[in-house]
Amino acid sequence: MGLKVLIRVDRVAAILAGCDCYGELIADIDPAELNLDERQALAQAPEHHGMTDLTAPFPPPGNYPAPPETATPDVHAWLRWRIKCANLYERACKAQLAKWDQEAETYIAYWSQQPLERFITKDWPAIYYTAALPNHHGDGPPLPESDAMAARARIETALADKLNDAHALADKRNRAAERHKLQRETDRTAAQIRRAEQLAAWVNEYMDDNARARFKLNLLPEDEILDAIRAAAYRSLDEFPRYRKIRFNDVDHSERCSGSQSLDCDTDDAKHLTAAQFELYRQIETKAPPGAKLKALVHSCACESCNAGLIRRSVQVVIPVGELLFSREYALDGNTAAIDFDTDGDHN
Repeated sequence: MGLKVLIRVDRVAAILAGCDCYGELIADIDPAELNLDERQALAQAPEHHGMTDLTAPFPPPGNYPAPPETATPDVHAWLRWRIKCANLYERACKAQLAKWDQEAETYIAYWSQQPLERFITKDWPAIYYTAALPNHHGDGPPLPESDAMAARARIETALADKLNDAHALADKRNRAAERHKLQRETDRTAAQIRRAEQLAAWVNEYMDDNARARFKLNLLPEDEILDAIRAAAYRSLDEFPRYRKIRFNDVDHSERCSGSQSLDCDTDDAKHLTAAQFELYRQIETKAPPGAKLKALVHSCACESCNAGLIRRSVQVVIPVGELLFSREYALDGNTAAIDFDTDGDHN
């Protein structure tokens, strides 16, 4: 009794030949009756459940012929197919190895001449620098594919010193980044302490007994302190009209407007001012406290329904007060805010 092998008979070919036996079939074969190539093909075929599978496909690489479509069980046809596929597979593997070797040679020749910077990456959201063999596409030759283990091992050996130096540089930068981070945290903590001391000093020196008593019991809202400091910082500019953001009803809408109450607004640096606007700008600049920074702004809004628009100009006055930084806008074209001041800004 010979070996059991799995083969397949083509359904169409079998029916056309007048046979009713097709599909996957089990056949017996005696290896002693085979030539050396057939025995080799039989030995290399995979075994499943104690049976040699002659129908098993070959792995890539390789452009293989279609399996035999026999009308009757033909073990030798399947062995011949496997012999052809094995030869093609061997040639394809040699070609693939040669290709990987060439890719490795090209990679080593190029990247051995590149600076260490190109071996270091810090991709978002990474915090630290890392060093690795570059795998760029379009900017230098990439690494051979992951299956090219021998080629990659050759690259790693050839560029080992370069990669070690890159790791050392990455570690150096990471240590510097850690020091910088620690310094930032130290500076931030110190600034927070100075800020708290500044607020406490302001309460004790300028606010009334009620506020001081609430502050002592930690019941005084910080916004109340900031409002008081801000009011004092901008007191010299109280005579000037405050800028008010453009509202929907400020725009002269067309009759076809749906009244969606929606505006599309932008704020940019002003590129020009009228003579009257500039005169007001200079008056504000003169009255602003020392250290204040002024910037002319243009505000434009358009109705998203009827496209009617409105443009206004303002001057932004930024005043530093110790650890605090305040921002307020004043109108340059006559529009004032009666009650609702909405252009104060803090960077504290």
